Amino acid sequence: MQDSLGHPIPAQEDVQPFQHDEGESMEDMTVKELRDYAKAHAIPIPAMATSKKAILDVLTSVQEPQE
Repeated sequence: MQDSLGHPIPAQEDVQPFQHDEGESMEDMTVKELRDYAKAHAIPIPAMATSKKAILDVLTSVQEPQE
């Protein structure tokens, strides 16, 4: 499946739990680390998501169950 820009959208079962390799939570990660995490997990981050909070909102929305 792809988003409107043609980026792949990972299947819910393919998304890894949000935890940094060293055991840090996502809130402890820097903006660069969050962007790197998203890229490694094929999670598109909109260009307008420039703040840490905005990026965390995108990442956590991927984890929330789709009902």
